Amino acid sequence: MNSFVQSLFMTKLFRYRILSLGDIVQKLYSGSEALKEPTETTQSNSTNSKSMASDERKKAVSLFQLQKLFAYLVSSEREAVTPTFLKATLPLHFKTSHAQEDSSEFGRFYLDDLEKSLAQTEEKDLIKEMFTGEMISYITCQDCQTKYKKTENFLDLSLNFESRDANVSYDLDKLVNKNFEPIEFKDDNQYFCENCQKLSSKAIKTHIPTRLPPILILTINRFYFDTKTFQRVKVLSHVNVTEELDLIQESELGLQEEVKYDLYAIIVHRGMTLDYGHYYTAAKENANDSTWILFDDSTTMSLEKLDPFEYVK
Repeated sequence: MNSFVQSLFMTKLFRYRILSLGDIVQKLYSGSEALKEPTETTQSNSTNSKSMASDERKKAVSLFQLQKLFAYLVSSEREAVTPTFLKATLPLHFKTSHAQEDSSEFGRFYLDDLEKSLAQTEEKDLIKEMFTGEMISYITCQDCQTKYKKTENFLDLSLNFESRDANVSYDLDKLVNKNFEPIEFKDDNQYFCENCQKLSSKAIKTHIPTRLPPILILTINRFYFDTKTFQRVKVLSHVNVTEELDLIQESELGLQEEVKYDLYAIIVHRGMTLDYGHYYTAAKENANDSTWILFDDSTTMSLEKLDPFEYVK
């Protein structure tokens, strides 16, 4: 949780827009009309009203605690701030489990939950505007040439290794572009064609990014479940990361547009398995800064003389 929230804080526009919600969040937190208990004239709907009030109050409290944490990080003279109250607003699993959580899984959950919390504010579209991308997938049956279309939203792009061999290295841009390469469905992985009413002998799936978000989250899938040890084991292959990434988004009409990204935050897992490890964050205040800052729980240090990418394993 700490590493992901720290990365959100280092997203300057997101931080600013959360802090700008001051008056609204305070109103929600203290109890607006939507959050008040039912009056005597509405007792017939008291159960539903209390349930709605409780849900709305939880959302308001969660958003308020994130804003309060950001405010402390901006203005406090403390060396570190413990997000105890923010953690208290999370579901029971995140509050009581002592198991190591996958940072990307937490990130997807938290952004989704935060979007619900923002629904009653003027920033109701914040998550969609900043983090949500859109892609269209096409599956074409090679037997009848019928094309099936589906539009999907994504909060991150998951990057997969071709091999679990630790001696094989990968380039980040190639891992990203592989996400958009055609996939064949055949042999033991056939696709059922509704037009043919049978399994297609061969079908091809393509992905086209039609909207790349301003803030792009990339997840390198380093963990897999080992059926021998019954643990989620880490793939130790090296990834060559550059500070710039160029991608192409394409409209349904085929018009292409280049989208450029500058790397400003990395969440790193240190350890051999998901169950035994630790996350920390390396980030920059501005994308064009040369100095990286390491955030490791209560420890903060400059990475000006170090290569932050040596930690990406």
